[in-house]
Amino acid sequence: MKKSPSHIIEILLSSTSSSNIIIGKYFGLIVIGLIQTIFWFSISYLFFSKGSMSISVEQNYPLLILYFVLGYLLYTSIYLAFGAAGFF
Repeated sequence: MKKSPSHIIEILLSSTSSSNIIIGKYFGLIVIGLIQTIFWFSISYLFFSKGSMSISVEQNYPLLILYFVLGYLLYTSIYLAFGAAGFF
Protein backbone atom coordinates (compact mmCIF):
# COMPACT_ATOMS: atom_id res chain seq x y z
CA MET A 1 0.00 0.00 0.00
CA LYS A 2 1.40 3.36 -1.06
CA LYS A 3 1.46 6.03 1.63
CA SER A 4 0.45 9.55 0.81
CA PRO A 5 3.00 12.37 1.19
CA SER A 6 1.02 13.88 4.06
CA HIS A 7 1.21 10.58 5.95
CA ILE A 8 4.98 10.45 5.50
CA ILE A 9 5.26 14.04 6.77
CA GLU A 10 3.19 13.12 9.82
CA ILE A 11 5.58 10.26 10.60
CA LEU A 12 8.61 12.54 10.19
CA LEU A 13 7.12 15.28 12.35
CA SER A 14 6.24 12.81 15.09
CA SER A 15 9.87 11.68 15.35
CA THR A 16 11.66 15.04 14.98
CA SER A 17 10.91 18.74 14.92
CA SER A 18 10.07 20.62 11.74
CA SER A 19 13.09 22.90 12.13
CA ASN A 20 15.39 19.85 12.12
CA ILE A 21 13.78 18.63 8.89
CA ILE A 22 14.25 22.04 7.22
CA ILE A 23 17.87 22.24 8.40
CA GLY A 24 18.49 18.72 7.07
CA LYS A 25 17.04 19.64 3.70
CA TYR A 26 19.15 22.79 3.63
CA PHE A 27 22.40 20.97 4.35
CA GLY A 28 21.50 18.25 1.86
CA LEU A 29 21.13 20.89 -0.81
CA ILE A 30 24.48 22.39 0.22
CA VAL A 31 26.22 19.04 -0.29
CA ILE A 32 24.55 18.46 -3.65
CA GLY A 33 25.45 21.98 -4.82
CA LEU A 34 29.07 21.61 -3.73
CA ILE A 35 29.45 18.24 -5.44
CA GLN A 36 28.04 19.67 -8.65
CA THR A 37 30.28 22.75 -8.43
CA ILE A 38 33.41 20.70 -7.77
CA PHE A 39 32.52 18.48 -10.73
CA TRP A 40 32.08 21.41 -13.13
CA PHE A 41 35.21 23.21 -11.90
CA SER A 42 37.28 20.06 -12.36
CA ILE A 43 35.86 19.43 -15.85
CA SER A 44 36.57 23.02 -16.89
CA TYR A 45 40.08 22.85 -15.44
CA LEU A 46 40.84 19.60 -17.27
CA PHE A 47 39.42 20.90 -20.53
CA PHE A 48 41.18 24.26 -20.50
CA SER A 49 44.50 23.04 -19.06
CA LYS A 50 45.18 20.79 -22.07
CA GLY A 51 45.88 23.83 -24.22
CA SER A 52 42.94 23.19 -26.53
CA MET A 53 41.66 26.69 -25.86
CA SER A 54 43.50 29.66 -24.51
CA ILE A 55 40.88 31.02 -22.15
CA SER A 56 42.05 32.00 -18.70
CA VAL A 57 39.54 30.33 -16.42
CA GLU A 58 41.21 31.50 -13.22
CA GLN A 59 40.18 35.12 -13.77
CA ASN A 60 36.52 34.06 -13.94
CA TYR A 61 36.48 32.11 -10.64
CA PRO A 62 35.24 35.01 -8.46
CA LEU A 63 32.37 35.62 -10.86
CA LEU A 64 31.56 31.90 -11.02
CA ILE A 65 31.54 31.68 -7.23
CA LEU A 66 29.26 34.72 -7.00
CA TYR A 67 26.83 33.22 -9.52
CA PHE A 68 26.91 29.90 -7.68
CA VAL A 69 26.10 31.49 -4.32
CA LEU A 70 23.28 33.64 -5.72
CA GLY A 71 21.79 30.75 -7.70
CA TYR A 72 22.14 28.44 -4.72
CA LEU A 73 20.29 30.86 -2.45
CA LEU A 74 17.51 31.23 -5.01
CA TYR A 75 16.97 27.52 -5.56
CA THR A 76 17.29 26.48 -1.93
CA SER A 77 14.74 29.09 -0.90
CA ILE A 78 12.33 27.75 -3.52
CA TYR A 79 12.93 24.13 -2.50
CA LEU A 80 12.59 24.94 1.18
CA ALA A 81 9.35 26.83 0.60
CA PHE A 82 7.84 23.87 -1.23
CA GLY A 83 9.31 21.43 1.28
CA ALA A 84 7.89 23.36 4.21
CA ALA A 85 4.48 23.27 2.58
CA GLY A 86 4.77 19.49 2.16
CA PHE A 87 4.86 19.26 -1.62
CA PHE A 88 8.08 17.20 -1.78
